[in-house]
Amino acid sequence: EVLPVMAERERKMLRRLADIAPSVEKRAVSTASEPERPYSDAELASFQQWASFQRTAHQRASCRAIFALCVGCGLTSGEVLAVRGSDLLDLDGVLAVQVERDGRTVPVVDRWRESYQTVMANTKEADAFLVAPKATNRKAAMQHLLRATAGQVKPTAVRLRMTWLVAHLEAGTPLAALLPASGMTSTDSLRRAMSFVRPMPDNQYYEALRMTGAAR
Repeated sequence: EVLPVMAERERKMLRRLADIAPSVEKRAVSTASEPERPYSDAELASFQQWASFQRTAHQRASCRAIFALCVGCGLTSGEVLAVRGSDLLDLDGVLAVQVERDGRTVPVVDRWRESYQTVMANTKEADAFLVAPKATNRKAAMQHLLRATAGQVKPTAVRLRMTWLVAHLEAGTPLAALLPASGMTSTDSLRRAMSFVRPMPDNQYYEALRMTGAAR
């Protein structure tokens, strides 16, 4: 268990790394609820099939977009619902999405590049929303869409995003890149994700801390 004083110390350190103002952090609400765990490789594979075998082309397109944008780019459910066709970018071969909420650009993880390309290829209208384009109640659109899809087990945007975040932490993505890409306004999510990061083998641990490949 993390003591409150230690948690606050970690938050202060992460705020400095992320350049998050203390006033923003103080307004963030921290809860003691259990963090949503990331999905396993087997679960992710099943969700790809789940998206591909929906009954209608509309459902398939929306489910593929939810999957690719959440696990491939780490978007939240609200951010996914705001993505339009024109927000899908190909920057000289680097596939990315521009997030409407804050204008940040997030490249897709190479592992999910093919899934993202499928979404791009099936997007015909630049101004149309990718997910539930005809829904008038945007806040509830994803919930209504997922409820109507086939399948007993369905992914959630929260856990797909957590999968993206943990994957980056385990890969050693620099915080100077990861924190802006995540769009975080609080460091609580990062601290929760750390509970799912697998310990490094001793040789990798020592090598990382020695910074042998770092520029001088």
